[in-house]
Amino acid sequence: DYSVKQRLRSPRKVYAIDTGMAAVGSLSYSKNTGRLMENLVFLDLLRRGFDITYYRTKNNLEVDFLCRRERMMAALVQTCLDMRDEQTRKREIRALEKAMEETGLQESVIVTLEEEGEQNVSSGRITVVPAHKYLLEG
Repeated sequence: DYSVKQRLRSPRKVYAIDTGMAAVGSLSYSKNTGRLMENLVFLDLLRRGFDITYYRTKNNLEVDFLCRRERMMAALVQTCLDMRDEQTRKREIRALEKAMEETGLQESVIVTLEEEGEQNVSSGRITVVPAHKYLLEG
């Protein structure tokens, strides 16, 4: 559901324009590499000219980025630092597959630190691409 009312009720995600300043100003003592990578992908999607929101499926699964151009849905993008763990892989793919089914998009992307490949699902195709390659594409 993409009604204005629904979007206003949904919690907001906040991203930093300057990830260095965000790290310095963070109250966390641990490196949050996954969050920094998600922020990096967000900034790249902005650079590419997308209007960006996150997507929550009807069964409450979340996809990091639903990208639009001129009010048309253009892409679903998920970030996942490491997909070697089978449970993590299944969780990320399940969220994208459901979002693809609900939005009608037939392709989506998971940006990782190192993993690469493709996964065919009932709704279409999910491409897994390392961040360094993804950032060079656009």
